[in-house]
Parts: sequence; C-alpha cells; structure tokens
Amino acid sequence: MLLFSFLSICGCFNFGPSVIELTANNFQREVEHRDNKTVYFVMFHGQHCPACQMAYPEFVEAANEAVGMVKFGHIDTSQEYALGSQFQIYSIPTFIIFHPNGQTTYNRERLARTMLNVASRFIPNLSQPVDDSWLPTNETRSVILFTDKQNTPPIWSAISCEFENNTKNIQIGFCNNATIQKEFGITAVPTILMINGEHKFVYNNKNRFQLIRKTIIDFFEGVIPDSPKPTPAPVLIDNLESQEDFENQCKGKGLFCVVQKGEEPTSEFNNAAKKYRHDHFKFFLCKPENCPFDFLKESVWIFHHRREAGIRVDNLETLGSTLDRVIDGGARFVPLEKLKTEAEEL
Repeated sequence: MLLFSFLSICGCFNFGPSVIELTANNFQREVEHRDNKTVYFVMFHGQHCPACQMAYPEFVEAANEAVGMVKFGHIDTSQEYALGSQFQIYSIPTFIIFHPNGQTTYNRERLARTMLNVASRFIPNLSQPVDDSWLPTNETRSVILFTDKQNTPPIWSAISCEFENNTKNIQIGFCNNATIQKEFGITAVPTILMINGEHKFVYNNKNRFQLIRKTIIDFFEGVIPDSPKPTPAPVLIDNLESQEDFENQCKGKGLFCVVQKGEEPTSEFNNAAKKYRHDHFKFFLCKPENCPFDFLKESVWIFHHRREAGIRVDNLETLGSTLDRVIDGGARFVPLEKLKTEAEEL
C-alpha cells in the first residue's frame, strides 16, 4: 500500500520489458510501419494520474502474457504532446488497438484478461482448413489444431502468423470436422498434432503461445524426434481437503479454481475438466467429509485467482458456456461474501 501511494504521488510507471515506450522518434517505425499481421495495443497515459496508476498493472500483466501474440506500448502524453494531439487524447488513460484493419478504441474493463482477449481477436487468421489431402505422407510437414469450435482461437491465429512463409515449409491447419478428425486418429479435442513425415507428436502442455511455438520449433528441428511413449493419463481433477490447500493452489497462480462438492465428480464436471485442461483452470473435487467450504452445497464454484470473488454455477449444462466467458474475459465475478450469503439463503 505504501509503495502504491508513493507511485501515485510521483507519477512513476514501471511498465517492464514487455511494454515498449513509444515516442515521436519511434512511433512510425513501431506502429505505423509495422507489418500487416501485427496488432499493437497502446496505452496513452500521463503523470500524476490516479486512474492510470490503477490501470497500468493490469495492462502490464496482459502484455506479459501476450508476448509474441500482441505488441503492447505506452505513450506518456505529458511528454509526447504531438502524439496525444494526433490521436485526439482528451482524457487519460485512453487505450487504442492498432490492427490490420485500422484502429479501435478500447472501452472494456481494465482487466488483463479482457484486454488480452479483445486485442487478440484482431490477429489475422492465416491457418488453412484441413481436409483429407492433409493426411500424412513422407513429405508432410504440418501442425494442426483439431477442435469442436466453429471459429479459430486467437492463439492459433497467432501461431499461423508466426509460421507464415517459414523456411521449413510447415503448414498450419485448423480442423473442426469430426469425420476428418477420425481419419487422423484424433479421439479427443482440442488436440494439437505435429507431423513431420513419419514422425508425429501430440502437444500436451499448457495453452500458451510461447510454449506452443517453442514445441513446434523443437519438433521440426529434431529436438523432439519421435512421438512420446504412452504415459499415464494426467490427473484432471484433484481433491481439495483444506483451506490451506485452497490458498496454496488457487491464489496467485494465475489459474481459476473450479470446485465441485460431492463424493464423485459428475459427468459434466469430468467433461469440462477434460475439455479445458489446457486453459487457465484447475479443477477440484471437494468431498463432504473434509471439504473446508460448507457453503458450496451442490453447485459448482469458480474462484478468481486474485480477487475474493467467484461465480456459482447451479445448472451444470451451462458450465461450459460459463468457462468460455471466463476465458473471453466477459464473465462477471461476484464478491464471495455476497455469494456465501445467497448460498446460505437457498
């Protein structure tokens, strides 16, 4: 709190290496003359601006997670008068997203997840639709996302841009056709399959751009030369047995904890844990005999990883759509005390 007060008084900002300082000297090079695939999220701010101080930590968090997907920059309008005038900045902070189709003012919540999700939707999708002509041959060099989604996820659009015109002639594909998926031997979605001639590799790590990018590079450079040997199925749902366990696993780790109370997880909960295993979630079963939370009852609860807030899902048929809204940044988290009071009144 003292540090925040000091920063507010002095007007200092520590944007870090993921946010580029934009000035009259580099704005044309960085933003106006960027390639036609790059999305730039720019924060216009000034000194002695409490609202800027409140927003910039979320902006920095979004930038840190967006490395390689979306560029982030900041402009100090108290120093860069010409840029502030050029973009008619009358209030601060102001956020503008520069993208291949022009520029868009960002007016959504000043939360890292929402900022990243909105900006990443402007990434052009260069992935190709997959049909049976993509079936492996000795010459095949491809990476395919198999999914049940209708639209290409922004992270896959970013991968397609990253590997456009690559020297190894790697094709980036997208497939939501169940028949084609069966022909490739895909039994669960989402799945990322890498094919290099007779070698295949299934990506089974977190849904992070830099991790996926590095794995693709390593696979085609022979660092991952063969398909991995079968491994035991990962544990998708852990047991939650104490308040300390909850604090250690659910706070400050960047993951939203999804908790169901009961002796066994329901089929809907199992399916969600499987489907969203690579996203920003961690799933828990809270057994009645040692569950630290009496207020859980029969609902599924989604706990925010930083705020004392959550979402109660009473209808399990809506669990998937609720998790999708959390991913997109459009979910409404309610203070836990209010949720607990409502649960006790049921």
